[in-house]
Amino acid sequence: MTPRQRIVVDNNALISRLLLPDSAPGRAVRRAADEAQILVSDATLTELADVLARPKFDRYVSIEDRQQFLRLLGSVAEVVPITYSIRACPRSQGRQVS
Repeated sequence: MTPRQRIVVDNNALISRLLLPDSAPGRAVRRAADEAQILVSDATLTELADVLARPKFDRYVSIEDRQQFLRLLGSVAEVVPITYSIRACPRSQGRQVS
């Protein structure tokens, strides 16, 4: 058996999957979940939970559905430890991005 590809999905794409499952990012997340192993860190799960707890999402998805989404993600994703950080953003090097 061939090992599954391991990928990291941006939190914005995960939010799109929840809010707009038929959008391009929503479909991409679905495909990733079907065909690969999604990787997350505790930090990204915490960030996602914090964002989804914001009241601005109340009009689109109930808090219960958002919590269920997080539980589902936690059950299918592999939590990996972050051993070091990479700061590759051009702004962190003193250059302005236009």
